Amino acid sequence: MVMSGKGGVGKTAVAVNLALGLAMYGKDVGLMDADVTGPTVPKMLNIEDQVPNVVNENEIHPVELPIGMDGGIKVISMAFLVDRDSPVVWRGPLKL
Repeated sequence: MVMSGKGGVGKTAVAVNLALGLAMYGKDVGLMDADVTGPTVPKMLNIEDQVPNVVNENEIHPVELPIGMDGGIKVISMAFLVDRDSPVVWRGPLKL
C-alpha cells in the first residue's frame, strides 16, 4: 500500500512504478486506484480509454495490462467508472 496524508507527494507515481517494476520481474500485480476525487492511474498507464468488464452491479473485472512474457497488471480505478468530463457525485459524507 502506498499512502500519505498529504496530496501531491507522488503516491500514484510510486504505486505505478512499483507495479510496473514487479510486473517486469514476471509477477502478477493488482493496482487499485483508490483516489475517488482525482484518479490518474489509467492515465499514467495509458489505458484510460479501456473499459473494465462489468459482469453485474456487484462484480467488476479489472482491466488487464500484460507486461512482458510472464507478468501483468490488473487495474481498477474510479476513472473507468465515470465519464471523463463529469465530476464524481457522492451521496452522504465520504471524507472527514
